[in-house]
Amino acid sequence: MLSRLFNRLNRVWQFALNATRGFFMKLALTFIIFMSYLFLSMTIYAVLRQLMVPQKTHILPVHLYFNPKCLTGEHHQDSVSNFAFNRIPRNEAKSCSYPMAEFFLSSSGDRLLTPGHAYSIAVELEMPESPQNADLGMFMVNLTLYSKTGKVTGSSIRSAVLHYKSSLLHTLSTAFFSFPLVLGLTEEKQTLSVVMFDNFQESHFSDGSTNAIVTIMSHKIQLYSTKLTFDANFTGLSFYLYHWPISMAIIIVSGLFFSISGVTVLLWARKMMDRMNQFRIQQRYLNHRVNTRRHSGGGGGGLEPIPEEDEERGQEHIEELSTDGSGGGGAARANDTSDNVSTISSATEIATSDVSDFTDIEDQPHSGTPPPNYRTQGREEEPPVVRHRGERRGDSTS
Repeated sequence: MLSRLFNRLNRVWQFALNATRGFFMKLALTFIIFMSYLFLSMTIYAVLRQLMVPQKTHILPVHLYFNPKCLTGEHHQDSVSNFAFNRIPRNEAKSCSYPMAEFFLSSSGDRLLTPGHAYSIAVELEMPESPQNADLGMFMVNLTLYSKTGKVTGSSIRSAVLHYKSSLLHTLSTAFFSFPLVLGLTEEKQTLSVVMFDNFQESHFSDGSTNAIVTIMSHKIQLYSTKLTFDANFTGLSFYLYHWPISMAIIIVSGLFFSISGVTVLLWARKMMDRMNQFRIQQRYLNHRVNTRRHSGGGGGGLEPIPEEDEERGQEHIEELSTDGSGGGGAARANDTSDNVSTISSATEIATSDVSDFTDIEDQPHSGTPPPNYRTQGREEEPPVVRHRGERRGDSTS
C-alpha cells in the first residue's frame, strides 16, 4: 500500500518537474527571441540615424597669410582682384595678394560633407573695434571649394561691414564695461558671420569638396581670428531625429519590434494551421480507406491489403480533400500534402492491421463459447446465445 502510494507520488512529482522544466525552457527561449528582436530593432534604428543624421556642425580654423610688401604698393591690385575671382593662376598672384588661406577640409583629405544633405556655409571674422576697421567700410569675402582633381565644386563672394557704433554709444559702452575690460573678461570686438552658401548640397555621384580657399579682399583689414563653419540643415525625418532623439528612438524601436514580432507570430500561426490541415486530411483519408476496405470485405471477411496502384488514387483523393477543405489555399499546400503520401500509407497499413485483428475475431466459428479475452468494459460477461435456424426464443436447447 505504501509502495503504491510512493510510486504514485513519485510519478506526480516527475510529471510536475518535467512540466515546470518545459515551461521555464519555453519561457527562456521566448525571452531570448524577443531580446534578439529588440537588439535587431535598436541596431536598425542606429544605422538609420547614422545615415539620415550626419554631424550637425563642422568648424575649421582659417589661418590667413599675406605679403606685407603689398600694403604700400597699389600696382598689383588688378592682378590680385583677378585672382580673387579665379581668373589668373595662384602662383602668379601670390606675389601680392589679399589675406588668404588654402587648406584641406579634413585631415585625411577625403570629402567632409555628407552627400544628399544641405549645409549652410559661413566665414566667421573676429574683428577688433579699432578706428582702422571702422574706417574700412565694406569689404568682400571670397570662398572657393574644389575637389581632389582641382574641379571647382562651389564658389561664392559676399560683402561684409563692421557694425556701426556712434562715438557716444562707444563711450557709454566703454564706461559701462570698464571693470570687465580692465580685468580682461571682455574685449572690444565684433564677430561677423558672413554666410557664403545658404543651401549647399553635394551629390552622391559628383566629386566631393576636399579643399577650400578663403580670401579677405582688403589689405587694411584687422582680424583676431577667422573660421569656416558648415552647419547642416535638417528637414523631414532628419529634423525630428536630431531635435527629438529620445522620443523618435522609442517610437521607431517599438514599431520595428512589434512589426518583426507580428511577422514571426503570423508565420508560426500559418505553419501550425498547415500542420493541422495536413493532419485532418490524413485522418479523413485513413477513415475513408478503412471504411472502404471494411465494406469491400463483405461477409465478415478480413481486410484486403491496399494495392500498389491505389497509391496514385490516394494521392488524388488527398488533393481533392485539401481542395474541398481549404478552398483556394488547398492548391498552395498540395506539395506539402503529396510529400506525406508515404507517411499516410504507413499509417493506413497500421490501421488496416488493427481492423484485421477485429475481423479475425468475427471470422471465428460461433461455437457457443466466447473467444479469448472477450471482455467488455473490463469485466466478463456471458457469451451470446447462438440459435440455430428454426428455433424460437422460448425454446431451450437440449
